[in-house]
Amino acid sequence: MADTRLLQLVLRLKELTDKGKVDWEETVEEDAFQAAFPEYVVKIRNHRYMTLPDDISVQIFNGNGVMVESATGRELEGVASNSTGLRELMNTLYESARRKALGGEKAVSDLLSYFDTLSAR
Repeated sequence: MADTRLLQLVLRLKELTDKGKVDWEETVEEDAFQAAFPEYVVKIRNHRYMTLPDDISVQIFNGNGVMVESATGRELEGVASNSTGLRELMNTLYESARRKALGGEKAVSDLLSYFDTLSAR
């Protein structure tokens, strides 16, 4: 069961991700991305093809690779005093992690530069 501290962690993670301060990476698992921090790894996963359709989870792993905490968006809604927009926030965090890990922003920038070069010819 999620608690308010996990909700606070997700909110801070979203804030720091938006500021470009979290280095999300690909994982070997489909629809999952991770960020390493001292002593812990945070993983975000989209469960759209698993047992929890259209739900995002955040998991915390210790240095031995053991999951020590986890929460889904639905669980976090249960502890939030105002859950309005929480599911959207989780989806946005997931998409931001995905773009960072896969290099989506760089790909768009590179293609726009290339298109500028083509237009100038």
